[in-house]
Amino acid sequence: HTNTHKTKINRQTCFYRNTTTKFPAVAKQLLVAKFNGPADYDSTTMDAPKRNIVVAADTKSQALEALQFCIKQLYRPGDTVHLVHCYLGLPMVVGHDAYSGYIPSEEEQTKWREEKARVLEEFLVQGKLIDPDVQLKAHLVVGDPRDVLIRVPEELGAVAVVVGSR
Repeated sequence: HTNTHKTKINRQTCFYRNTTTKFPAVAKQLLVAKFNGPADYDSTTMDAPKRNIVVAADTKSQALEALQFCIKQLYRPGDTVHLVHCYLGLPMVVGHDAYSGYIPSEEEQTKWREEKARVLEEFLVQGKLIDPDVQLKAHLVVGDPRDVLIRVPEELGAVAVVVGSR
């Protein structure tokens, strides 16, 4: 059984399906989002306000499809598309007793971050291939994607969050 929850993101009401009852405020899959329509245009100049749109970036092909959808369907000149890739830091490995374990070195942690940054680099390239004029910004964030993809759009004042389905 699934629960449906609402959260407010900059005048946008988004409905999320949460497959566990433990995270009522955290979204797993975006179901419906109401985007700003023609009322956002200035009737005298027909200029649209500048908007921030967040796209969740990861290594799945659905994420690239989400980026393509965003640029082709939602993006307007002047908007900024924020590519957000979130990841969990390298875990500390705990051994079978109190005296054994492993903490990743600074070098290993740096290599891990660089590996994650390559995902964003690929998204930046793909975004420019879709539309060379699109304005893109990359955000590499350590944290649980369920939390990050709620917090970052709120901080940016995003009008939409675009995620791939799984």
